[in-house]
Amino acid sequence: MKRMINSIYVHKSALEQLEDYKTLVALALAKLPKDFIWDVVKVNLKEASVSFIRSSDWDVADEPEVGDSIKVHLNGNLVMTKAKGQIYHHKHEFVNDDYPGFDIEKSKQRSEWIKNNIPKEVKSKIGYKKFWDQLIADKTEF
Repeated sequence: MKRMINSIYVHKSALEQLEDYKTLVALALAKLPKDFIWDVVKVNLKEASVSFIRSSDWDVADEPEVGDSIKVHLNGNLVMTKAKGQIYHHKHEFVNDDYPGFDIEKSKQRSEWIKNNIPKEVKSKIGYKKFWDQLIADKTEF
């Protein structure tokens, strides 16, 4: 489970980590269009909303894309958001330690490298693929 400010993120393989929010997630899932393909769930604790997010390169990319999403509000309203070129970091935090889709240890090592080598002044920008790719273009450490 990955926590960021007022939100919790998990991969669909680790929904049991949202035990404390299972009613909210179940209600949101019931409102989601059946044909919407999603990979990541985001529970926004401040809004009490649940977003279902595509990430088509989850298992193959070190920093997978944040794709299109549908946010389900408590009142049942749905808000579709198109992908904006964002990426996820520390993807091992979204899954259980036995997740078979990618190398968990490699992801943890990459996260350590990021935490230790990316300057604080740019950390607010690294969530965008274009910026991230430019930032690490000459890095060979990982």
